[in-house]
Formats: sequence, C-alpha cells, structure tokens
Amino acid sequence: NMAIFFASSLATGGGDGSFSRPWTLQEGMDVESPDELRIIADGLYLPPATLAPSGIGTMSNPILITGCNLSGDVDGTKADISGATLPSETDILDHTITQYITYKNLIVRNSPRHGIACPNGDTRLHFNNIDILNNAQWGATPLTNSSAKFSFTNCLISGNMYGIGAVYNYRMPNLKLIACTIENNSDTGIYVGDELIVLKTIVKNNGVGIRANITAPAMWLISNSTFYKNTNAIDVGDGNLNLSIIESNIFRNNTGYAFKSGSTIIDRITIMNNCFSNNSSGDSDSGPITGNGNIHDDPLFVSEVEGEEDFNLQPTSPCISAGLNP
Repeated sequence: NMAIFFASSLATGGGDGSFSRPWTLQEGMDVESPDELRIIADGLYLPPATLAPSGIGTMSNPILITGCNLSGDVDGTKADISGATLPSETDILDHTITQYITYKNLIVRNSPRHGIACPNGDTRLHFNNIDILNNAQWGATPLTNSSAKFSFTNCLISGNMYGIGAVYNYRMPNLKLIACTIENNSDTGIYVGDELIVLKTIVKNNGVGIRANITAPAMWLISNSTFYKNTNAIDVGDGNLNLSIIESNIFRNNTGYAFKSGSTIIDRITIMNNCFSNNSSGDSDSGPITGNGNIHDDPLFVSEVEGEEDFNLQPTSPCISAGLNP
C-alpha cells in the first residue's frame, strides 16, 4: 500500500507523520522514501532553511508532494510555502541528488534567490497546479545541471526575474509546458536549450517570452499558445531553430518582434497557421512571415482590458478554424 504522510504549518516537531500527529514541513522533506507527502493548507509555511527532499522515487513511480485541504484530501487546495524569512541567497526547494518527484497543488513564492533549484543529478520534476511567484531570481532552474528535466501542467509562473530555465548554454535541455500561464517575469519567461514543448499556454507581459540559451537550439514545438505584450515574444538571438515547428499561435501587441533571430528563419523552421497583429517591430527581424496559413488580423479576444484579459476568441474571430487541429 502507498505510504501517505502529512505535514502541518501548526506542527511543532516530533510527530509521526500521521494526520493527527503531522510532521513539520522540514521533517516531512527529510523522510527518505515517503510515497506521498501531503502538506495541509492550514496556514503559511515559512521554512527556516532550504527544503531539500530526501525521497528518490522512480520514473514510473515518482514521489508525490502535494497540498491538501484541512481534512487531508487532495482536492486542488494549494498549500502556501513562502521564502520570506529565509536567509539571503537561499532557495526554497533544492534537489541535489537524482530524484523523480511530482509536485502538486502548491504555492512556492518569495524566495530571496530561486524558488526551485536543481544543481545536480538526473532529476526529473513534474509540476501540476503549482504557482511559482515573486522569487527574486529564478522561479525554477536547473542552475548548471545539464541533465535535469522539468515539465509543467496547469501552472502559473509569475513575478520572478526569470520564470523557468537557465542562462547557461545547453542547460534546461528538456522542458514541457501544457496549459500554463507565464507572465510578468521581468527579464525572461522561459530560457531554454533543446527539446522545448509549449502547448495551450499563455505567455504575456514578460521581458522576453521565450529565449534560447544556445546559438542553434533544435526541436521546439510551440502550438496553440498566445504571446501578448512581451518585448520579443520568441528570441533566438543570432541562432536558428532546426527541426522546429511554431504553429497555430497568436502573437499580439508584443513591443518588439513576434520572432527574433539574427539569421534567416523561414528556411530552417516551419512557421505556419499563426496569427500576427500589432507587434511593434513586426513579425520578425527577417521581415513579414507570410504563406503557410499565417494571417495578420486582430484575433478578437474576448477582453484586452488590462488586468482582465480573456484570451478566448469572440465568435467572429478570424483565428477560429484557421490553425491546425491540436
């Protein structure tokens, strides 16, 4: 049977991890192999030091660390972990060994450095219904680790300096985002190398939406997503995207280019069935992107009122049925 343990913000230490005698969050993270650690949403968690989970898990059976409601049930209720009282230059969550962990139903915020870091090991982390907010540097980063693999589903990455990824060449080689919102990250929303998948995601109000950290990244698939009011929506610098597809997206009101690349892009990448409109510098630094089903019309979002944006499409939108079937 699966071993389920509990942590509580009200715990004072010395419990056994049961619902009636829960651990502190530090105690829960120190357990070597809990199948599931449920963090009760019974108050604000303020860890005094970096949390470094000891659990290992496997690819087919990752450890689950999840928020739960006051009754101990996993129903989408988020437990709130804040780094507001951590020492300077400290991360909230660190992974220094090879681990397979799924994080679910959490808020990770206000770190004085990084929200989630992964400096070592072939670590694979999946995030589901996680808010990563207002961390001073990175929301989630592999640092210098070139083996870490992250995936995000239904997550909000907002208010950090950098959202997800790493500046270093070939770091963050494998990243997947499905149905996420990446917004208000002051420098870059997503900073990544090869093997990027972005599906049904909103990327808005970032410095740069998606930026490549190597000169010739490959195998990017960006589909059915919306890029709105970033500087450059996608910036590959002086590089190009080999074996990549950017299709069925909407690029609107970005203050730079929808797509920036120092080299000619059309011959190296399939850009098709996208909608471009009102991007201040244009479609790309190579000129307009035409043909292959690309259009240049107002997509007619339900609302573009600042703070109340609704990127669903009005019934008369020219983008309806203009993209590919996902």
